[in-house]
Amino acid sequence: MKPRIGINLDVDQTKTTVYKVNRAYVAAILLAGGTPVIIPPCSNAQMKAYVRDLDGLLLIGGRDYAPERYGKETLPSVTPLHPEREEFDFRLGKYVLENTDLPVLGICGGMQWLNIFYGGTLHVDIETSFPGLGLSHRTVQHIPAADHPVSVVSRSRLMKIFRRKVIPSVISSHHQAIDLLGRDLLVDGIAPDGIIEAISHRTRYFTVGVQWHPEQGYEANKRLFRAFIKAAIDR
Repeated sequence: MKPRIGINLDVDQTKTTVYKVNRAYVAAILLAGGTPVIIPPCSNAQMKAYVRDLDGLLLIGGRDYAPERYGKETLPSVTPLHPEREEFDFRLGKYVLENTDLPVLGICGGMQWLNIFYGGTLHVDIETSFPGLGLSHRTVQHIPAADHPVSVVSRSRLMKIFRRKVIPSVISSHHQAIDLLGRDLLVDGIAPDGIIEAISHRTRYFTVGVQWHPEQGYEANKRLFRAFIKAAIDR
């Protein structure tokens, strides 16, 4: 049986409330050999039932987690997640990390969530913290995404996955970045301007975060997804 990979959902509310996920996340799991399992916000009992049947968890990107969760003030550039999603992300992620050995892959906001969970902080807005750097990392006006290389740290998990010192181009779309690194987390990848682009947990089985969007460029990032699926099979 193909490994079952849980994927959290975004929540949008206009006239009605919508649960949604970018199809690229689902496609990447399918292409890498996994079976996507969509997990909507739900009760603890329902959440635990979902988790019992999983072999791995993918935490997707999205809007911004509340800066108050990591001791900082909200800026005008912050676009908050729907409260239902934020609450469930923390409940689901905490349960998986503290009660299971499931492999976890956090993408963009999912990587930021991992850092927050482990007690780290974020730069609330890259451009505010580092004037002139914001355009290198985020979506701007008509430009769909930025791109830049990532230097891979020697002997890191990311090095074991990609087997190269530099990933020449990644699809980058974020305005926040890791500031204080969370406990037991390691820096695996760095952008040319010093922004942290990849992390892993020091001891926990395959707990990896990347700041870029590998699902938007599967062929260039298939090693990452295949390593994730292999970890789900091997656990």
